[in-house]
Amino acid sequence: MEDPLFDTSKVDELAAAEYVNAETQPETLEDLFHELNSLSWQLADECKEIDEIIADMEEKRAEKADEYAPRIQELNEQIKAEILKNGKSFKCEWGSATYRKGRTTITWNDDALMGYAVDHPEILKFRTEKTGVPSVSLKIGDQK
Repeated sequence: MEDPLFDTSKVDELAAAEYVNAETQPETLEDLFHELNSLSWQLADECKEIDEIIADMEEKRAEKADEYAPRIQELNEQIKAEILKNGKSFKCEWGSATYRKGRTTITWNDDALMGYAVDHPEILKFRTEKTGVPSVSLKIGDQK
């Protein structure tokens, strides 16, 4: 690994110490993101060599997988076709295939029916609404 033109390790240590100090708790979301971004970059820097080794190994594995892929795909398609033809699940010592019958989905125009419900509120008892749990997706610095 080449030595950088300027040694910034002392500056990096001081910046990291500002956010790692147990007595100083980050108070804003910006502070939390700064610390998260800093730690992510430190981890990436420390794992650079490991990541290169992993990338090489994954490339070698992908080359091997390419040799097997056509036959694996052919066998998968044959098994699926047989299961679909028979309409039954299958299990043996070497694996299993689960048959799931097709599902019918029915949708209604909710806006139109809610308008209709103004004059016919009795239809509202047939309406259900489910709301998913909110979640948060983070983007750290330039990472994706």
